[in-house]
Amino acid sequence: MRRLLPSLLALWLLAGGPLLGQAGVEEAADLRQAGRYRESLAAADAIRAPALRQRERLETLWAAGDLGGALGAVRDGLEAEAGGEVRLWLLWRGTALALQLGLADQAAELVGSLEGAIDAAQLPDSERGAWREGAAGLRERSDDLSARLARGEAALVRARIVTLAVGLLALLALARLAR
Repeated sequence: MRRLLPSLLALWLLAGGPLLGQAGVEEAADLRQAGRYRESLAAADAIRAPALRQRERLETLWAAGDLGGALGAVRDGLEAEAGGEVRLWLLWRGTALALQLGLADQAAELVGSLEGAIDAAQLPDSERGAWREGAAGLRERSDDLSARLARGEAALVRARIVTLAVGLLALLALARLAR
């Protein structure tokens, strides 16, 4: 048994023992708080758990102002088969990012996934209620953004029609004067 103990410990550490993963998360967060974004990304990249790694990358990229990169980290984290509260958190932050970037389709997709993940998650009723309430607020903002963009597109079409009509009237007036 004494011979196996060092081997088991080494395997546990290689698999990313819980303390090792937590230390990487704390280190990335501390560096981010200090404004040392490159070092925070390096610390995040050292985290073994893919979903936690992408969560820390997302937070660092967002804090550094790289919103597109942060949204990419959300996608990567979700592809890493994130489950439970990490998945909820990634979907929440991803929806907020998409809203901030004005990406209505992505916001609607992410908030829909969030609503489904809340229903599927193993959460106490009080937490589930809080998540649902928050998701409802994001859904409202997403629907509002979609409606505003649709109104903007409709206004642009109307402006193009008016411009075309005025141009045609000007051409007709010129043709009439040329006679």
